[in-house]
Amino acid sequence: MSDQASNPALDAARKQFEALKKKPYADIVIVEGYKREPIPKLEIFRTATGKPPLFPNDPLIFAVATDDASALPATPPQTLDLNDIEAITAHICALAGRGDVAAAS
Repeated sequence: MSDQASNPALDAARKQFEALKKKPYADIVIVEGYKREPIPKLEIFRTATGKPPLFPNDPLIFAVATDDASALPATPPQTLDLNDIEAITAHICALAGRGDVAAAS
């Protein structure tokens, strides 16, 4: 469960997410805004925000896509170039057990 306060919209989204996890046709479900939920995550880290990365304190972050890997205070599990959409897509597909992007389409 999240440490965020419960609200109807978020509760409905959680129910939809749980239902999707049971569907055989959904290999991957990508959501935004669930950084405190206990689910695998790809962190997007931009140096311009001035905020610290989350991955040092969240073991569920499997990779960090960033515009400046040298600005990271530690080494994430996997570093991806934020501007290389093909590499990010391929990484996610590989984690989902899909060998290539075409197989996941």
